[in-house]
Amino acid sequence: MAANYRHSRRRVLQYAGAGSMVGLAGCSSLLGTGDGDNVRAVVPYGEGGGTDIYTRAIAPEIGDELDVNIEVDNVTGSGVVNGLNEVYDAEGDGSTVCFMNGPPSMAFLRPDLLGFDHTELKEGGAFARTGFVISAHPDDEVEDYEDLISRYQEGELTDFGGLAVGEGQWLLAMLMKDLHGLEWESYVSYSSSGELAQANASEEIPSGNPTETTMVGFVEDDLLTPVVASSPQGSPNFPDLPTMEEEGYETPYGDFTRGLLFPPDTDEDIINEWTGALETVLESDELQEWSDETGNFIEFMDRDYWTEQWSEGPARIEEAINEVASVESYREEIQG
Repeated sequence: MAANYRHSRRRVLQYAGAGSMVGLAGCSSLLGTGDGDNVRAVVPYGEGGGTDIYTRAIAPEIGDELDVNIEVDNVTGSGVVNGLNEVYDAEGDGSTVCFMNGPPSMAFLRPDLLGFDHTELKEGGAFARTGFVISAHPDDEVEDYEDLISRYQEGELTDFGGLAVGEGQWLLAMLMKDLHGLEWESYVSYSSSGELAQANASEEIPSGNPTETTMVGFVEDDLLTPVVASSPQGSPNFPDLPTMEEEGYETPYGDFTRGLLFPPDTDEDIINEWTGALETVLESDELQEWSDETGNFIEFMDRDYWTEQWSEGPARIEEAINEVASVESYREEIQG
């Protein structure tokens, strides 16, 4: 089954762990007073995950465009909370940017963990929309999503993997359990989709919900089988993969947007310069070729779009969930 979804021989970790400094020496007219020539790009997820892969592909091109060094810094802990707190506390002089996913589920599930209101961070542009892919180990020969659900209901499979409790992948796992009947007994959390996919590939867990970006390399190497896509729009990485909706299982949450965030007091001119550079590099031959070869979707989305996703999206998702499930019960689950 995995062979049906091959796209290229690029490895999922090709941009991870290969050195964190990207870009060129020097500073643009508006950037960089904090650490001289360096800009810190905070990724609130571990190496090898989808956000990390996108960051390490896009950051070098922005570095070239703005004539700065961009140092990628994976800051994990308490889900994305540690990373976002560091961005909030950083100087707004252009020396810190965050590559982040939204809408942030923690805004309505665990807001007490942030030391600030998430809307205080300033939004730049966005660069991709991504969904999750439910994964299984090839040796288990899972036929489709219904087969996977049946195996959990029969007790053949018990553990299910995702990211930190309260994060989007945990929320999706809860919805799969409550709405679809995927009766996992134990939820195992990881710091990134890369770590999650590796755990599934090594049979530490039988199934999980990594991002489609992360899945590509594992599927190419026949280490994982894609079972179903969570997004109603399907998966650009695996275009022939059925969606949950097509399989008869609807979900109010299944995809997200990736964009840039800045510390609260960052000057608007700096954010606009970054946003303009992002739009330019997303249209470059280098990134278009990367997107074509890997199947990783890229599209420039302006500040208004990303602001709506980041600031207003959580309330929209909470309302949609409450129509079919209970956000309050999920909050209680988190508090334990």
